[in-house]
Amino acid sequence: MKDRKILFELDLDSRASFSQISKKVGLSKEVVNYRVNSLRKRGIIADFYAVIDVIKLGFLPVRVFLRFSNTTPEIEGKISDFLVSNPNIAWIVSVQGSWDMNFIFWAENIEHFNSFWNSFLEKYRPYIEAKWISFFTKIYNFHKAFLLGRKIDEAPPLIVGGSGKPKLDATDLKILSLISSNARIPVIELAKKASVSEKVALYRLKRLIKEKAILGFKVRLNLERIGYLYYKVHLTLKNAEQKRYAQLVDYCRFHPNVAYIDELIGGADFEFELMVKSNEEFMLVFSGMRHKFPDIIKNFDILLYVKEFKLIWFPGKSG
Repeated sequence: MKDRKILFELDLDSRASFSQISKKVGLSKEVVNYRVNSLRKRGIIADFYAVIDVIKLGFLPVRVFLRFSNTTPEIEGKISDFLVSNPNIAWIVSVQGSWDMNFIFWAENIEHFNSFWNSFLEKYRPYIEAKWISFFTKIYNFHKAFLLGRKIDEAPPLIVGGSGKPKLDATDLKILSLISSNARIPVIELAKKASVSEKVALYRLKRLIKEKAILGFKVRLNLERIGYLYYKVHLTLKNAEQKRYAQLVDYCRFHPNVAYIDELIGGADFEFELMVKSNEEFMLVFSGMRHKFPDIIKNFDILLYVKEFKLIWFPGKSG
C-alpha cells in the first residue's frame, strides 16, 4: 500500500521532492527515494511527464482510430514505428475491439494534419480498412485515484482546453519541450539545456504554470505491471435534459476508476476511460453506470487498450 501511496502522490505532482512525498506517505525521504528507484527498475514507473494545454497554446489535437486489414505483426510494427517517430504524434495505443489502433496528432492547423495524413496513407493505405477522425475540444485528465480506491476532493482534474493563448518565445517553447517528457528534470539541467540562467529557467517555469500552459506533472505507469486493464467506452445517448447529462459527467468525475473524460467534435456522444483490475471489475463498474442512467444511455462500444507505445503532451518529440 505504501508503494501505491507514493505512486498516487507522484501522479498528483511528479515534481514534488521526496521530502514532500515522505511527509504524506509516512516514510523517510531515503525510503521514498529507494522505493521510487525500485518502481522504475521494475518497469512500473515508465516516466514522468508534464500535462501541457496544447489546445490553449493553439494546437489542434486530432484523434484517429484505425481498423486494419491484410496486415501481419511485422506490418503493424512498421506502422506503429512510423507513428512513434513522428514528433507531432502525442499518443499511440494498440486496441482490442472494433478498432485496432488509436493515436493523437498535435496539428498546427488542419493543413498540417492533412499533409501528415496524406503521407501516412501513401505508405499504408492498403492496410487501412476503416478510419475515424475526430477533434478534441476538452480532455479531463483525472488523478489515478484507483491506486487508493477513492477520489480525493482536493485533487481536481487537469482540464486541457482552456481559453486564452499565452505569448511564448523560443525559450518558453524549449522549456515546454524539455519538461513535457521529463517532469522531474532539475532546474539546473533545465536551465543548461534551455541556454538560460537557473533564475530565468525557474521564473519561466513558474510563469508557464501560472498561465496554465503547464497544467500539472504526472507519472506514467505500466498498468500491466501493477495488474490493471485500460478500457475506453463510447456511449451513444438518447435525448436527455442537461441536468441528467451533468449527472453522468459527475458520476464519472467522482468514480475512482475513471481516468479521462474526452469531449470531441466528431466523437461519440460521451467518451470516458477507466482503469480496473479485471474484466469482472469493469463489468461491475459499467453495469452500475447503465443501471443508474438507463434513461439516457442508448448504446455503447467498449474498447480495451492493450499496449501504449508513446505519450507526450507537447509536439516535437519522437518516441
